[in-house]
Amino acid sequence: MFEAAVQWDGISIPRPLASFTRNVDETSGAAFTGNRETYMTRRALRPGSFLSLILNNGTAILSESALVSEILHVKPSRPQNATKDYGKNLRHGFVKWRDDKVLIKSIVYQPERKPISDVHAFLKKKLIEVTQETDGLSPYQKTSDEVIAEAERVQQSLFSDLIGDKKYAVLIGAIAIENKGDSAITIGEVMMLEKLQIELLYYINVVRCTGEKFKHAQELAASHATDDVVILMHGGGNLIGYGQENDCREKAFQAFPKHKTIILSQSFFMYGSKASVAHRVKMYCCNPELTILLRDRLSLYIAKRLFTNGTKLLLAPDMAYAIGPISRFSPPVYDVVWLHRGDSETPVYKSLPTFPPNISVRVSDWRGWTSPKGATTLETAHNMMMNGLLFLQRGRVVVTDRLHGHILCILLGIPHVLLDNADNKLSSYHNTWTRGLTNTPLTDNPQDAARLAMELLETYGKSLQPVVKPYTIEA
Repeated sequence: MFEAAVQWDGISIPRPLASFTRNVDETSGAAFTGNRETYMTRRALRPGSFLSLILNNGTAILSESALVSEILHVKPSRPQNATKDYGKNLRHGFVKWRDDKVLIKSIVYQPERKPISDVHAFLKKKLIEVTQETDGLSPYQKTSDEVIAEAERVQQSLFSDLIGDKKYAVLIGAIAIENKGDSAITIGEVMMLEKLQIELLYYINVVRCTGEKFKHAQELAASHATDDVVILMHGGGNLIGYGQENDCREKAFQAFPKHKTIILSQSFFMYGSKASVAHRVKMYCCNPELTILLRDRLSLYIAKRLFTNGTKLLLAPDMAYAIGPISRFSPPVYDVVWLHRGDSETPVYKSLPTFPPNISVRVSDWRGWTSPKGATTLETAHNMMMNGLLFLQRGRVVVTDRLHGHILCILLGIPHVLLDNADNKLSSYHNTWTRGLTNTPLTDNPQDAARLAMELLETYGKSLQPVVKPYTIEA
């Protein structure tokens, strides 16, 4: 299917043997076609972001990745009707035509990987012994219940061996914010500890990572043997790039240098100055007491090349799965709810597609769907997670460009469309853990997302609750 096209710094960047063309919005990137090959940017890139090669029919290719971290010069043919100044209109101008060359900040390539050949043999393995193949059964998980059950099995198996007979935990970086996904992760982490019968000694909210809080955590931990206490760090999608979360972890490393420490399921957000990225890579790279769980294969691949000399790396699903399956508890009020994020990870598209007039659609980000505050961080996180579930249930089907829109829809059993973002966060997770789902198509095109949502309504309409129409009538 592929042949080597470019050699750069010892890494082969393959080229497809079949072409793929599409119309490209100026704000979303550029497609380069010709001589039966195509390179396409997900959107115009920023320093440190990633570019996927979209091959053949536009489907993201799975499994291992090749990462080029500097500028790569590629020589595709010029698009039809393109001018020398073609790149000037691209967002931020980070991808430009110059003398038939494209300057690209970085590139990620994901070749196809082979499925597990013997499922029964795989089920007999201790996952702690195959820590980078824990997603082996994901192609066979066709329903939400199957995906949830396998995620819980993987988590239970890994944590039972990782944490062993430890009795107490300190959770660093717990959070309760209106990004409902972060709150769901927090609740999943606490529920996992309950399943393992481990007492949560103390937790530190990421916005309160002060010396006073760490001193109190040290005092509580010191009342027990070091071998009885594990330090857990909140999961998410902020490894390297988000300052607050990474600074909080650095304080924890300093406060608990001899304790076993686990960073719960994370993916990379590779932004920041060269100096800050280098500092954080050094912080994570060489700690024999540290285990980092990566929640997708792209993040695992990057971690294997950045964090060496002692740090243990495991592939593990997102912690929100520890919440388990949830029955829908609220009727839908729209045919389609479109969860469209509005922050630095927002997919770039000018406008939303038009749906037929008989299809009711609601487009918004759940950060504006405010939740009642609780007496503690964990109670507030629980309220926010539940409010996120309520937000999604307003739709018979959902379109989401947020990863936890995807994961919470799985917990609820709601058919949904994944609309990938510029950093490939959704496709990387989907291609690792949920690619077998039959009710969850993936695309990077909003027009396709609308079409796929209509197909889900057609396919699953008879099994979905009807819309409660009076709820959407404005007085």
